[in-house]
Amino acid sequence: MPHRRPRSTAAALALAAGLAGSALVPAASAATLHVAPYRTLKGSTTLPCAAEKPCNLAFALSSAGTGDDVAMRPGNYRPPTIGLIQSQAPYTESLVVKAGVVLHGDPAATLPVIHSRVPAVAPAVRVAAGGVMRDVAIEATAPGAGVNYGYGAIIETNALVERSRIRWTGVDGTVGTACAMVGGAVRDSECLGTGAAGYAHGLTGTGSGTVTYSVRNVTAVTTNPQSHGIRVGTSNAVATMIASNVIARGPAADLSVRVGLSGGVATMIVDHSNWTTQETVAAAGGTAQLIPGAGNQTGPTAATPLFADAAAGDYRTREGSPTIDAGITDPANGPLALGGRARTLGAATDIGADEVAPAPPPGTPGTPGIPGSGTPAGTPATAPGAAPVLTGLRIGRSWTRRAGTTIRFTLSEAATVRLAFSRRTTGRREGRTCRPATNANRAKARCTRTTLRGTRVVTARAGANTVTFAGRLRGRTLTPGGHVVKATAIDASGLRSTPRSLAFTIRR
Repeated sequence: MPHRRPRSTAAALALAAGLAGSALVPAASAATLHVAPYRTLKGSTTLPCAAEKPCNLAFALSSAGTGDDVAMRPGNYRPPTIGLIQSQAPYTESLVVKAGVVLHGDPAATLPVIHSRVPAVAPAVRVAAGGVMRDVAIEATAPGAGVNYGYGAIIETNALVERSRIRWTGVDGTVGTACAMVGGAVRDSECLGTGAAGYAHGLTGTGSGTVTYSVRNVTAVTTNPQSHGIRVGTSNAVATMIASNVIARGPAADLSVRVGLSGGVATMIVDHSNWTTQETVAAAGGTAQLIPGAGNQTGPTAATPLFADAAAGDYRTREGSPTIDAGITDPANGPLALGGRARTLGAATDIGADEVAPAPPPGTPGTPGIPGSGTPAGTPATAPGAAPVLTGLRIGRSWTRRAGTTIRFTLSEAATVRLAFSRRTTGRREGRTCRPATNANRAKARCTRTTLRGTRVVTARAGANTVTFAGRLRGRTLTPGGHVVKATAIDASGLRSTPRSLAFTIRR
């Protein structure tokens, strides 16, 4: 079946709505191209890149058209090889998310990681005007000493990057940045710089002409001695960066506003954000200004954010950080934080990319008939650093799509729950692998195969939860037959519960 690339007005309107602050809703005819990190060139460059036969990443991105999305499974992405062993070398050519295309992982799963070492003046990933990248990690390193410029990701006008972790490692002689904005928006993401030599800024706005950047709920941190957490600049044009709910740290300055030539105007408007040091530098006849708004945590005595393990490069917010509930709640922040949790879980949105769930008060009552679903008075609901506990998973054992069913479960703490639905089919055992049944293997022992058909992510509270389900997932409807649902809870620190699974049947 030929691959269709719809380029409809509906798809364009859906993209515009996503950039305006709501979740992107693809057109009904949009195609999903599945990619996996372990596929090789052999057999992985054939459309339609179905879930049962995913393609390699570069091929899928080059094949995707307006309205399509490229769905990445978790894992480490590097260029495929012709043999059976996945290459360990990083990408040496830029990957491009074209206009109208969405590149994404699963918001509740471990981020898929793109490894890159691209030559000078090129990014690991370029998100073209009107493109979207979400729930993806990039680990980018300069290819060698003396290379002038490099980027983890370049975000063009009207492009969106959200819920992503992008890291750029500088080496001697390089000037680079994790998130290089030519325009567009970055939200609910980490932009990280590292390396002892060269420059490795966290986030920069470096577009030409009159341009406005939107930066919301971003953690921009660099440990590079010469670099800035967030930097906006221009030569002789007009550049404006609007930053809300950001954490910025950099040895040279946390926030930097620069103008290189006479007539240039660079402005950073920042509110409900956490930073300590700042600088404004302008050539004669230029204007560089930083305008603070309400709700900032700043200055030499500013409260210090608490990270999971900053020394190891882990900048997830941990419990007790002063940035929790200190941001401004706004639909433009996006629906989910980095890691898949709801963007606002406490009294207000957290500052930074993450959202830490408030612990339920001691004495939370349990659900009748579900042992251990409550929280005894006088004891913490979840020990610090403990993974969430998911119990009491239930689903109707046999139902029709018309009637639907209810999925029930209980959580020890508020968390994001990923519900993965797989189809059960009968296969044939070949060695240790259960293969699809064919005429060639029909005499072999029977086995049960499970094939992932789709996922649904829900934001759940501590205690009992219910989810109505009628067999419909985004872009796919489960067919009659046997299926399995697997539920996994992920908390704000990225800790995962033990998965729970149940089988069920959809009747005609």
